[in-house]
Amino acid sequence: MTDSNLPPFTPLKTIAPYPNHGSDVSDIEPGFQRFTTIPTFQQVKDNQLFGVPLVSPLTKEKLKDETIQNFIHKAISEIEHEIKLYISPVTIHRERINYSWSDFYYAFAWLQLSCRPILEVQKLEVSIPSAFDAENLVEWPTQWLKVYREFGTLQLVPLSGSGSVLVTQVSTGVAFPVRLFSADSFPQFWAVSYRVGFEVDQIPFVIAQLIEVVAAIKILSLLSPVIYPYNSYSLGMDGLSQSVSTPGPQWFSARLQQLTEEKQQLTDSIKSFYNMGISMSVLGG
Repeated sequence: MTDSNLPPFTPLKTIAPYPNHGSDVSDIEPGFQRFTTIPTFQQVKDNQLFGVPLVSPLTKEKLKDETIQNFIHKAISEIEHEIKLYISPVTIHRERINYSWSDFYYAFAWLQLSCRPILEVQKLEVSIPSAFDAENLVEWPTQWLKVYREFGTLQLVPLSGSGSVLVTQVSTGVAFPVRLFSADSFPQFWAVSYRVGFEVDQIPFVIAQLIEVVAAIKILSLLSPVIYPYNSYSLGMDGLSQSVSTPGPQWFSARLQQLTEEKQQLTDSIKSFYNMGISMSVLGG
């Protein structure tokens, strides 16, 4: 589907997916910085591991900065899998989405993508899955797309230069063949190519903080049995004995519990902002 009156598509500078819906918002008098970069090993040590001995009392081996950086990478991967929110920019090539008659006609082709936050929609196609997957029926102009970046959703609003809705173009060539097959839905009808994630220096602080917390939890879980392997021990001399308790394990446990609670609070906050509800299932007998 093409329209010779439409101007050629020229991708604009990526709009950061925060504040809401990628709005063009700027602080008149900025009071603080809203964005940052991926945390470094030094930030994790300063912010989350302050006062924690990073040296093994047995081997005198110091925890390397490279090891802490590796835990940061693992934390990012864990967050992306658990929350399903991409942090580093990723290109999703031709994600398949099912066609729904009601969503197409009554909700401007409402499409829920599987990944978020959206940085840029590169292509929206209608493609019937087959042995020749490259045979596309329609490629829609990206100028017609309304993108809800945080929620990972799209709506298709075909407009001409005069601003009128092109109902005839929407109603022919795409949905009608499916409808004539007596189908209210069609599997993998849409193919969407898009970029998700955050630009290098556009990561919200709340997400950067979550990365630090998750990395710190992993590091403390590693160090706890190494630095403080025992909770108590006994000293014996000349028939006298004394039991001595060390605060190490309790301190580590308390800190780990605090970080775990903070992780949950940050995760809930992020899920709420990006409209990621908890999946519910109903069990029936």
